[in-house]
Amino acid sequence: MKLDFFEIVGDAFGTLFGRIFATALAAHLGAGFGAFVGEKGADSFEQFLEFFIVGLPLVMISIFTPPGMLFIPILFGFAVLFTRYEWNLKLLMVPLLLSVYLGWSVASWN
Repeated sequence: MKLDFFEIVGDAFGTLFGRIFATALAAHLGAGFGAFVGEKGADSFEQFLEFFIVGLPLVMISIFTPPGMLFIPILFGFAVLFTRYEWNLKLLMVPLLLSVYLGWSVASWN
């Protein structure tokens, strides 16, 4: 019996901690990409990576903005329901897209 890489990763994301990690990773990457778009791009590769490093703090900072007050509880509720009811992994697009908007709104907020 030969296991391939995608089967192993899929099984790992099927566990409790894997689902929590996958949801947090989707929120982190989405916020980083949203900040990248909100700041109108980057001049160098280092600046590009910097946006992805600050992704999670941007999600936490966004709780003080009107979109964050709406979307942070939705992200938390999604994480709980996604983990509890073992929804399909394709639904991770929901926190990813919400976090893109949150990162964009914080980065472009004046």
